[in-house]
Amino acid sequence: NRVPSVISHPVPSVEGLLAIDPPDPTRAGRIPVIMETARRLVIECEGAAVFIPVCGPLALANGLVGMDEVLCTMMEDPELVAPALGHLA
Repeated sequence: NRVPSVISHPVPSVEGLLAIDPPDPTRAGRIPVIMETARRLVIECEGAAVFIPVCGPLALANGLVGMDEVLCTMMEDPELVAPALGHLA
């Protein structure tokens, strides 16, 4: 009944973000349930606009690594942060 939140950051550094494999949207976590629900809403609520919220790469990086780590790396090694965020996107 609540929005999921991060209890601990599972990735130790921004560099670790580059090693993450993208999830399979047909099987990963809640993605299939959300997509099926959206399909059903489109059919059952004809004419309704159905939107699915997504998390952007910076918010995702903050959740995986931690905001302090991401911000410090942005200042110390911006050339690393750009490809890491692109990988998450």
